[in-house]
Amino acid sequence: MCMYLTNGNFLGQRLIGYDFYDSKSKGFAGMTEKQMITKLKNSEKVYGFILGELSILNFIKVTT
Repeated sequence: MCMYLTNGNFLGQRLIGYDFYDSKSKGFAGMTEKQMITKLKNSEKVYGFILGELSILNFIKVTT
């Protein structure tokens, strides 16, 4: 199963979660930052993030 980051969910200026496309179910799902850190620590594939020092999520920047 692979997940692809599609969007961040904001309440005002505060980030409250992320939207992902799930290749297994072929649908979209929402997750919190804590859920994402757990997935990355369990070596699950989540495209769009890397886990930095001290369990901080970092976005992968794509340039064209």
